[in-house]
Amino acid sequence: MISAPTGKCTDAADLVGVASDYLFVFQVKRTEADIEGNFLTKSGSLGAAAARGETDFALTHSPAAVSKLVTESLTTVRIPIEKAMIDMVPNDVHQMVATKKTDKAGSTLVLPARARLNMTASRVAASINGTLVGTMSGQGSVLMQDLFSDVQPLSSLIANGHIDASAMSQLGQMLNTVAGKKGEAKKAVGVEEIADDYRDIADALSLNIKARVDVPFETVPIKYSNWGTHQAVMAVYAPQVVRLSPGAEGEPPVETPVGSIIWYNDPKEDNAIQKVEPILQGIYNSAWAMTEKLVFAPVKNLTKSIMRVPVGYNGSGYAPAAAVNDTPSSFGACTLESILNACLGSELSAHERAECLHELATPSVRATMQWGPCIANAMSAFSAYTMPYRVDGTPIVLPTGVKMVQSESWRAEASRSIMHADDCDGSACNAISAIRFAEHLLRTTPADVMARDYPTLRAVANSLGAHYVYGTTVLAANAGHADAANEHAQKLAGHAIAMALPKPSFLMALERGTLGNIAGVPVTAHAARIEVTEARFDALYPRDLVKRMPDVERKLFDSFENLKKMRISHPTEGLQPLSMEGTTFASSCMYTHDPVARDERQAWYAMDKKVATSLSPNITRTHKALDVGERGDHAFYMSKVEIGVSMEHPLFRNPVLRKHESASAQYRFARPRTDGPMEAAGANPMQLATGDYAVVPLWRVDEKIGDTLDKAHAEAAANVMPMRAEPYQLTTEEVASLDRSIKVLRTLNAHLSDNELGVGAVASTGKRMSTHETLHILSFASLVQNPNAIEAFVETIKETGSVTGFVRGLEATSDILPGVAQNDGADRAMRGDQLGRMVVMNLHVPVAA
Repeated sequence: MISAPTGKCTDAADLVGVASDYLFVFQVKRTEADIEGNFLTKSGSLGAAAARGETDFALTHSPAAVSKLVTESLTTVRIPIEKAMIDMVPNDVHQMVATKKTDKAGSTLVLPARARLNMTASRVAASINGTLVGTMSGQGSVLMQDLFSDVQPLSSLIANGHIDASAMSQLGQMLNTVAGKKGEAKKAVGVEEIADDYRDIADALSLNIKARVDVPFETVPIKYSNWGTHQAVMAVYAPQVVRLSPGAEGEPPVETPVGSIIWYNDPKEDNAIQKVEPILQGIYNSAWAMTEKLVFAPVKNLTKSIMRVPVGYNGSGYAPAAAVNDTPSSFGACTLESILNACLGSELSAHERAECLHELATPSVRATMQWGPCIANAMSAFSAYTMPYRVDGTPIVLPTGVKMVQSESWRAEASRSIMHADDCDGSACNAISAIRFAEHLLRTTPADVMARDYPTLRAVANSLGAHYVYGTTVLAANAGHADAANEHAQKLAGHAIAMALPKPSFLMALERGTLGNIAGVPVTAHAARIEVTEARFDALYPRDLVKRMPDVERKLFDSFENLKKMRISHPTEGLQPLSMEGTTFASSCMYTHDPVARDERQAWYAMDKKVATSLSPNITRTHKALDVGERGDHAFYMSKVEIGVSMEHPLFRNPVLRKHESASAQYRFARPRTDGPMEAAGANPMQLATGDYAVVPLWRVDEKIGDTLDKAHAEAAANVMPMRAEPYQLTTEEVASLDRSIKVLRTLNAHLSDNELGVGAVASTGKRMSTHETLHILSFASLVQNPNAIEAFVETIKETGSVTGFVRGLEATSDILPGVAQNDGADRAMRGDQLGRMVVMNLHVPVAA
């Protein structure tokens, strides 16, 4: 649980929960294959080049992770225990223990038996463009109770003498009593006889009796998503809970070890949440059955209804794939505000940006139509800047060397830092978490604080949050990532993006689905269609949202029937579907309606591809417009297949929808049809833009199942690895690399301003020249970790000819982004603490007319 800021805007550390007076302290080792050593001695591919990175730790309800470099040597980890975790135990239980115990204060603490320690291991590796980045190597989780004690077979404890004489006597009486009920009473004396008796009785009763005993350590496997093998093993030693009390004036708090911990368990709660596991199986079965009836013919198994995660629902390791949309933000409010404001400025002038933020001070649909595409563009820039691209997978050690093995992993957790890379699902997750965070902040923060400190986040919430259904979208593309878009490819690849569909368009697509049938069965019962449709409208346009809209716009949202008649719902004149591509810096436009404009954009695409080829390869993330490729269709996306929304989304939580078993957090796109059963799944960009598609729930729930999922989701969400408490700490060497990158980019800016070649100029070859504008973003990781590649790009620009333009983000102080990265070196006092910055290059490249 994150708390709203109090008014002063600083950095990510402001967004914290409410800590208790207790710390969880333990020592840990990390054991894994020597990937770096094997790579250096036996070699391997670039993707396999990796070395051990930091490990993140968090407890249930932790608002921020604790990061440590863990090796084979013991490392001490200290994690604050949140009040929210202690509050999982009913207050009357705490009071009863406090009344009954006569020990000194603080010697006994009651903790929930379901509380967990969660871990994420990282490695240092290379992104697709060679930049040194962090990458997730595995995740793990363990019940805190299991760190202090272990459940073992009673026979093993007896045989190994782990039970004292007094307990032996009591155990002997118990065994004799049990045996006596079967007419086999014996007098058990001594360890061996008791062990023999136990084995005889246990065999007779087909029971595996176990007991919980104290243990000095526990090992926790670290796994890579659905990959069965262990990537590493964490050995946790000497766990303890300490209580903090005020120290003397000017002294740190005094730590007193807690003498005993009582683990509270509520069988009723356990039974309620345990019911979710067959429900998850039912969701998977229902979703798979839907894919067989509503078939996406090009790739029949392109679907994802359930994902593998470290904890999941009831600790099962599984959760609905839609729950990825509930991933916590990777940045705090002030950091996110500064980054998104810079991203918005990558394409808008200062005046335009100010106008955008002013007009989106309220959830205006008119302002959203104008500025929504720009904000979606900014979300793509956000991914380009914060997350270098690296394909999912992990290195493995073979006798012949190290090999990179690709394997899908929806990490479903906050990114570890600004220096970490991920695949398409990770960048989509980051963008969606930022939008959801903006909505949460707007709901929980005073209006004057939002206006003063978070105007960009307010604009995001009042546009994409207010007027769009957004979520992780599974689609078919012609390549694994957008930088490799290839319209001539013969094979399709599964891809994931953050996509936003206009609420009016989505509502009408849902209505088309409701009016149809699948395999002869109505999607929605005839008698419930009107009520279900109205409930969906109420869910997407609740009265509190409508009340915040400008006065002149509120009447547009009186009813769904009225909304359908408005121009904002018109497929060509109204709100447009938007993509937020994460694997390259791309325009949010997925389809251009005007045929003249389409021809112009197609010509622009051809020219852009030509210029990009002349500048390739390079380390930048180059802006692309993919809506019209060489063939006139989208240059990358073929068809959208499914979209998932938050498990807290009104379309899933609405009680009327649950009453009619029509609530869902995941939907499948379909070809609308009323003359027969709908059979084909998928909607291409043109169909989305023209409203020629239907939407049906991939799976659905009723009230009872929905309530169980809500309980399980709340617990699972409390165990998702949160962001780190502190920004990335730059070492002295990294600060020097950043300085080197900025210095060479300043020389580029000076070079660009000196050039004067314009449109229609004549090159030295005698050919008339025109210019093509390109926009380039550098990820922060590239600025820090790859100055050589930046220098090479600058030399390419200089050698290309009379390129003009400018470079933004180089000013000493005004362009610093707080909370992105901090100076951890000895020159902090001289240089300043905050060193984050975003560099954008606008280049006008001469090309032959």
